[in-house]
Amino acid sequence: MRKTPAEFSQGALDLDEDNTKEGRSSLDLLFECLPTFQLPYTSSIETLSGEPFDGYTVYSVNDGQLLACFDADIPESLIRGMADFDPKPSYVVVAEKSLPDSAARTNFAEIFKQSANALEGQTQVRII
Repeated sequence: MRKTPAEFSQGALDLDEDNTKEGRSSLDLLFECLPTFQLPYTSSIETLSGEPFDGYTVYSVNDGQLLACFDADIPESLIRGMADFDPKPSYVVVAEKSLPDSAARTNFAEIFKQSANALEGQTQVRII
């Protein structure tokens, strides 16, 4: 969408930009992430369902070793559901468009830090 200079604000610039190449599917993004976490392309992949995942596409790779969601504007309840997933994920990835602002991005990281304090081990989180 085109905007005039008067319609822009410094604080909203990151909300107006989608860094995903046009035509890329969520599976494309998932497969792009696998080498980052040293996971083979032959890893098992399933789509999670049930609360709190209903209505969102959340992928579980290798039975929860990696959880990924690339949907736009995911709610905090979904993030908490990913943090509380059993078994505890080693890696969690979301898209920039999944977290609408810097407060949501900070909250995303903090939820997993709190979860790591409650459980042994730490989940690596990434925003792509």
